[in-house]
Amino acid sequence: MSSASPARRRVAAGAAALGALGAVALPAAAAVDDLIVVSRGTGASGSPVAAAAPAISEDGGTVAFVSAAPELIGGGPSQVYVRVVADAQTIIVSRADGAHGNAGNGASQAPSLTTGGRRVAFTSSASNLVPDDRNGAPDVFVRDLDAGTTTLVSRAAAGGSADGASTRPSISAGGRYVAFTSTGRDLLPGAPAPRGPSQVYVRDLQTGQTALVSRAAGAGGARADAASGDPSISADGRLVAFASSAGNLGGPAGAPPGVFVRDLDRSTTVRASRAAGADGEPIRGSEPAISGDGRFVAFVGAVPRPSGTGPVPQREVFVRGVATGTTEFASRADGREGARTFLPSSDPVISADGRFAAFRSRADLSGESAGGGIYVRDLRDGRTALASRATPTGGTPAVEPAMSGDGRFVAFADGQVLRRDVLGPREGRGPLAPGPLCAPVEPRPAPPVRSSARITVTRAQLLINQRIAQAAIRRLNAVQARLDGGLGRADICGYGIGPRDFAPPVDTRTAGSTAALADAADPAPIAAAPRKPGAGGAVRLTADQLRVNQRIGQAAVRRANALAERLNGGLTGGDIRDGAVDGGTLISLLRVTRAAASPAPAPSRTVIAPRRPGAKPGRIRLSAAQLQVSQRILQAAVRRANVLVRTLEAGITGAQIKDGSLTAADLAPGVVEAG
Repeated sequence: MSSASPARRRVAAGAAALGALGAVALPAAAAVDDLIVVSRGTGASGSPVAAAAPAISEDGGTVAFVSAAPELIGGGPSQVYVRVVADAQTIIVSRADGAHGNAGNGASQAPSLTTGGRRVAFTSSASNLVPDDRNGAPDVFVRDLDAGTTTLVSRAAAGGSADGASTRPSISAGGRYVAFTSTGRDLLPGAPAPRGPSQVYVRDLQTGQTALVSRAAGAGGARADAASGDPSISADGRLVAFASSAGNLGGPAGAPPGVFVRDLDRSTTVRASRAAGADGEPIRGSEPAISGDGRFVAFVGAVPRPSGTGPVPQREVFVRGVATGTTEFASRADGREGARTFLPSSDPVISADGRFAAFRSRADLSGESAGGGIYVRDLRDGRTALASRATPTGGTPAVEPAMSGDGRFVAFADGQVLRRDVLGPREGRGPLAPGPLCAPVEPRPAPPVRSSARITVTRAQLLINQRIAQAAIRRLNAVQARLDGGLGRADICGYGIGPRDFAPPVDTRTAGSTAALADAADPAPIAAAPRKPGAGGAVRLTADQLRVNQRIGQAAVRRANALAERLNGGLTGGDIRDGAVDGGTLISLLRVTRAAASPAPAPSRTVIAPRRPGAKPGRIRLSAAQLQVSQRILQAAVRRANVLVRTLEAGITGAQIKDGSLTAADLAPGVVEAG
């Protein structure tokens, strides 16, 4: 999963460089502007060590890295470690099966973590991690840090290690699925495949089945006819993005090598590295990273330079909306229309919801670093910030970014492995300063109603009032339809669901400190903005014309009030679409360990109060202030409708879900962790 995994490029070079890098001595509690060194010995005062190839868990609390430092357990050939930040513990990952298994006797690298960091997938050339590894080639393994087990992932269909090298794993949120690259021919049942280019596979560790990913559309689509690799898997394990030079995976003839997405449920393969539009021009693409929800793919695209800026296509970072067909340029300077610099960018990673992307660039995109560095781009707000500023190692180039699921933490290597808090806590501090991830909705006061001492009301002006009210009702109808249709993953605020929201058959546990597990006690009430006073005057019109306006406005206000009461009273699991709750919606440190089936609660209801009977039509004399009562009713309806719409756009939190109402049906595949 891209947000939890490093870019995983140049891992061999990074590992080789470890021996040449010296550890930089720092104070035990080194922290520069929310920056911490994670590649260090165990304990709060552990010495920093040279390291590379970071990966980070979805909640940002666990960071994996590769190091050959002799100060660490198993030092010698490069090993994979994790640092649990809350506990200040550094744990070796690349060790033999068993709680106290020996460290690997060969180089290990390329870690990828599950949501809470309990399971770590990695590549290793070691031959002593499992008993039946006899192929003398790199293999892919998963270490369960709680159970103390090491499992061979790149396993031949008949058992034992595959007959080729397997590398670059990417693990799903719950740890059930692992995607990897392999030249092995015997990973699938049946006769071995002809020897050929590397392919991408996914292993289901629960069923023990391995599936081919790099193939043309269809359940039996042809194998890729050229090298494929560098997979990135979605949180639920359904979608895998990968790079391929194959010409038979779909798209126009003669298209350049690119990035593709395989849907394992629907057996489809589509090209992601292309210009905007469903059939946009293919872009030469590589280094894919898929968002946890599977909706976005970040990739490096080689695109022609504008005339006069050089003949060689430039490598830049793009983000593709898989379903929407959008392609956005990400490696640009700060600002919504930030400039392109035409210097290389690479190593993209992306947050679980696709809002934030981190990448390496040689350009100065924020005005802070002439030599470039690791940047974070807020694709929603158009901000670009330097994450690798003020590092303790000084001028060492920063490489290999990794990002937590909510985009808050970015890990990177610059001789050591560090983690920076780029967003800060929910109140939104940090260099990007984007505001809270679950933004509060503040009612905005309506402008004052302006009138002269005496006004004339025409039929056209009354119709304008009616249309304002009708627009409010349409907007409120849309809000109700959205609630009645069930809220999906995109409607749930990142990391907003806590243990109290689950029904008893769903068991949860905590990892590390429980300080972050406090649920919000109550949702913020939804209220309309205060109105502003109007002016006086006198007009003549019929009572029925006025009352038509008033009744339309009053109907809109009643509906707005009813929807506000529905949200203020708390939604239930019946309002959440089945499978919408994934690892990216759970609050930090929360794990789902069991999810037994139970009856789904009834959805909440919108109860609209009946209108009161009005007076009979007739001719009346009234002041402009009385007419403005009607206008204020309409404005109140519009204000309340706007607040309701913005409330849903900001995303619901666990505080807006009734305690004990989420059931197993609401959980996305792969969320449940064993034990």
